[in-house]
Amino acid sequence: MLSDAERSILNLIQTQEEANLFLAWQFMKVDKKYRLILTRYKRLFDWLVQYQLTPYLTDSEQKIIAITQLKKLSIQLDDSTLPIKINSKILKSLYLLQSLHTLELINQGIQRLPETIAELHQLTTLNLEGNRLQQLPKALDSLSLLRQLHLSKNKFKQLPLAVTRLPLLQELYLDRNQLEQLPEHLNELTSLSLLNLDDNQIQIFPPKLNHLTALQTVSIARNNLSTLPIGVTTIPNLKSLHLSHNRLQTIPYQIEALTKLEELYLTNNVLTYLPYEIHTLQHLKWLDLTHNPIQEEKIYLLKKWLPNCRIKVGQHENITIL
Repeated sequence: MLSDAERSILNLIQTQEEANLFLAWQFMKVDKKYRLILTRYKRLFDWLVQYQLTPYLTDSEQKIIAITQLKKLSIQLDDSTLPIKINSKILKSLYLLQSLHTLELINQGIQRLPETIAELHQLTTLNLEGNRLQQLPKALDSLSLLRQLHLSKNKFKQLPLAVTRLPLLQELYLDRNQLEQLPEHLNELTSLSLLNLDDNQIQIFPPKLNHLTALQTVSIARNNLSTLPIGVTTIPNLKSLHLSHNRLQTIPYQIEALTKLEELYLTNNVLTYLPYEIHTLQHLKWLDLTHNPIQEEKIYLLKKWLPNCRIKVGQHENITIL
């Protein structure tokens, strides 16, 4: 509970007027018992920095101000000599770092993010790789400036709805989770340029992804797919598609709609042929068909259809680029 003196100081701070801020700071300097928790009052810090008064603060006060002005925070537990593990108290206090643009909490074993993480409104990159997350705060969609979201190597079984409401999101990494399907709301990520879905169990895709006009790279390797999801063929400007290490037996004729495609990776599947419609992909520059049981005459037919495309074929030591 605040004392009367502290309430008076708080009232001065909340006016946000220069003279009052200066007076509040003087009161707090004179007597430590009137000192509020500084990290709550970013306006005061901004003022101190603006008027170059930070040299007059104590070392601890300067450290507090430096932390609140932090742009990037990376906490990760890996093979480095000084691994760092975050505790729950620090996790719940991260919302105080209102200037953060990049937050990385990697391999921390986090099972649940505090709702206050959504108060970091300046974030453009959020990396939560290697945790135990199954859900995200519903208010995450208030991170309206977020451009990169790394959710790799977690426990997600479905894509949190809040993710599909991030208007500026450009890169979304969902590899190495337990996803079985993708929601139709995925089609609302109109700024998305890269989508990584490797190492999941996805069988159900949205039927239409035609609003993803910025999406150029999609990777769905190692998902046990038996055919190319039709929804993928509705992505209008797709340039690179990775489908390696599935159990693809056929590629649907709708692939002809991917007229902007430049790279197609189909290695390690069970394809015996590609449909005639693939000849419409005249922008295709690279086609990897290694480790598929495609007959030689079908391969040369592909080369005839796609004369400007480099085609990689064969198995084990007998790999050739045509």
